[in-house]
Amino acid sequence: MRKQKWFRTLSLALAAGMLLTGCKSAAEPAQGGAETEAAEVSEDFNETGYPIVNEKINVSMMGSKAAIQGAWEGLVFFKDMEEKTNISFTFDTPASEVFEEKKNLALAGGSYPDVFFGANLTTAQQIKYGMEEGILIPLDELIIKYGPNITQMFEEHPEVKASITAPDGHIYALPNFNQGSLAKTPTWWYNAEWLEALGVTELPTTTEGFYELLKRFKTEDPNGNGEADEIPFTFIVNAGNMDYTDPNLYILPAFGVNSARIYVDNGVVKYGALEENFKEYLKYMNQLFTEGLIDQEWATQDDSTRIGKAKGNTVGIAAQAIPQNLYDVTDAEEAKAYPLAPALSSEFSGGKQRYLLYSQGITQGAFAITNKCTAPEAMIRWADYLYGEEGSFFIHYGNEGELWEMAEDGRYEHITPEGGMSVEEYRGGIVTPDCGTTTPKWVRPSTVSNWVDPFQSVRIEQVDELVLPYADVAFPSTYFMPEQQNRIDVIEADLNKYMEEMEAAFFAGTKDIDSEYDNFTATLKKMNVEELIRIYQESYDNWKAAQ
Repeated sequence: MRKQKWFRTLSLALAAGMLLTGCKSAAEPAQGGAETEAAEVSEDFNETGYPIVNEKINVSMMGSKAAIQGAWEGLVFFKDMEEKTNISFTFDTPASEVFEEKKNLALAGGSYPDVFFGANLTTAQQIKYGMEEGILIPLDELIIKYGPNITQMFEEHPEVKASITAPDGHIYALPNFNQGSLAKTPTWWYNAEWLEALGVTELPTTTEGFYELLKRFKTEDPNGNGEADEIPFTFIVNAGNMDYTDPNLYILPAFGVNSARIYVDNGVVKYGALEENFKEYLKYMNQLFTEGLIDQEWATQDDSTRIGKAKGNTVGIAAQAIPQNLYDVTDAEEAKAYPLAPALSSEFSGGKQRYLLYSQGITQGAFAITNKCTAPEAMIRWADYLYGEEGSFFIHYGNEGELWEMAEDGRYEHITPEGGMSVEEYRGGIVTPDCGTTTPKWVRPSTVSNWVDPFQSVRIEQVDELVLPYADVAFPSTYFMPEQQNRIDVIEADLNKYMEEMEAAFFAGTKDIDSEYDNFTATLKKMNVEELIRIYQESYDNWKAAQ
């Protein structure tokens, strides 16, 4: 197959100019703060069109490298971007397992790069190293002048701008913004073989109906092996974090409470465990546990164990991105038979189906420019390309002819890599860092939906019909001032540990819900949960006002 270059606009007549540097030495950083972007722009810089600079420059970049990725200097993405823009990079790519430590050391010790890419800069880091220390430069004026794609994203989605604007009104890092429903929605899949064996044609949309189906999974031998080895419902509660398999995402909202911890309800911040209906949720989960309808190892198993049980045809419903990664399904066509679990309702939600998203689709801190960079206007243009539809598609899928081609009907069609590599191995090893690293880009729904794939369109249709109309995010991505974040860290350190212990005890019945619940909520208040609510409310109000 003839490979077609993605960058059709690139002039092949560019002269190979002398390699210049895009940064000063570490001993001579540019001044941080709003003055950085106002520095004199090089005559070599092109405000529009490509290349971005006429004479090649080199910029230092630090990013988190996943194990599946090849060396960044060898990836197609960076090679083609260099050809297109005339900007090359010197890479510092610590492994993702140690990246946070390396990033903090670089920032604290002054050995930070010109730009951070796929760096997961938290809001606290943006405040500390942007607002307070001036290491991360403000990007807002640069965006106005040289970032049309980012500007369009802000105009169409003001919540994105609000979420990445620091308390001083400046933007210090760009996000990954993914509008695809599959990127922010936990998906729970029923075992299609079991449903067929039991003659189930209508899936439950109430907690009572869900309970009755789980009982049938438990007692009617749907895997047909004559043994009572069925696990109707498996999940993991992962140390208090919102793991995508956590029943707090799927079951709890049906009780009218969107999170066991902090969430916002019609502009009012609440703590779920203080809500009366949370008690009813605990009773429901305890009933499932007592009757053997949920995995008895939910508190101790890891993900490989959970998936192994499903692959062994002993699980009735579980969470995963796609059923092929969960059940013993061989191909996408077969996966179409595996249905998505609809949002649930109960009397405690007023009969309304409810569901919880684990994300707004906004991931903070994917790209930032530091005060060492002497070509910030060039780097904002470089990053802005990734927020256009063409650039966003390119960083994810690469060039036409490598992993995809255009079908006759105008949709995209996957190409199986040669040499026995899987698609993901080829993507990460040869094409792009956007396989394991959260990169700066704006993903439109069409990017993930316009594919010739017998299961992808079905999956999106199910999510759009059965989940999204009933779904909310618990709390948006907001900023906290340093003193607020410090207080949150202090309060939540003990609070989260206590919540984990008590939630597990109530699920398993080692603590009696009726007799212990008042003491439980009183203890939460003694642990300053009401102060925590006030801090989150202030942050939410500021976020809302910024829109």
